[in-house]
Amino acid sequence: MPQTMQEITLDKILANTHDGLFVLSKERRFLYCNSACEKLTGYTASELSTGPTACWQVLECRDEHGRSLGGQLCPARILEDAHVHFARHLMQIKTKNGQLRWVEVLYTPIRENHHRTAEYVIGVMRDATETVLSNQQWKKTTESLRSELESLRRQMQDQYGFASIVTRCPMMRTVLEKVRSACMNESP
Repeated sequence: MPQTMQEITLDKILANTHDGLFVLSKERRFLYCNSACEKLTGYTASELSTGPTACWQVLECRDEHGRSLGGQLCPARILEDAHVHFARHLMQIKTKNGQLRWVEVLYTPIRENHHRTAEYVIGVMRDATETVLSNQQWKKTTESLRSELESLRRQMQDQYGFASIVTRCPMMRTVLEKVRSACMNESP
């Protein structure tokens, strides 16, 4: 039997979404997190929301360069500017069991009115580990191929380039040097 909108509660909706959803206070303490957020972080909602601990102290967030995003560098801080309506950030978190996981988080402020700083921040977190690792592998492969291509170019130039022309004639050396210079220029 189909359910009506009255029978579908917000708790049921949030419990069945695959994206981690959390709410932070302006002090960046967890006030709420759904079950997908618990799965991503390894922490239960009660572990995240108890005590005066800020979110970055629990999850140890880092950017793509390995820098800590705690304190003043927290991506949610950008929402303190009344002109910023959302922020998206890719970061690495350390889960409860010590596993490093890449997540993309979309932050949205909840303001009392449009001229004040955010009273709360809603975060929607999605696991991006597979994508980031795939991109890192792609970059390594690309760099390896570029390096190999450059090595092959050097070999071809050494074997078939001007370096293989041997001459004692000073005038011929001058001609070869001018040809070499012309080859370096990208003009037709």
